[in-house]
Amino acid sequence: MRKREQTASSVFSDLGFSPAASKELRRKSELLLQIQNFVKRHGLTQAKAAVVLGISQPRVSQLVNGRLSQFSLDELVRLGVRAGLDVTIKAEPNPKREKAVVARVAARQE
Repeated sequence: MRKREQTASSVFSDLGFSPAASKELRRKSELLLQIQNFVKRHGLTQAKAAVVLGISQPRVSQLVNGRLSQFSLDELVRLGVRAGLDVTIKAEPNPKREKAVVARVAARQE
């Protein structure tokens, strides 16, 4: 049996995605998983889930099969709300990151 290596980063970082893309993919996958769990918890067929979520059955198929790339974060938020999930979006200042952004912009203008 192969030994799994522990990393401090996410699977998306390990796959080579940028930190920003990694963070977005992590958020999308968390939401997708919660929506999948909703469908399973309530024993919904794909047809019934389509009615509840307000999307087509083929879109439900993509959802339950984990086709993350087929959904935007916005769409997953809407579907989560339709599923009755409490979806929270949190934004906080990050002084270190803000300074780096400002420095990058200033360097481009020179």
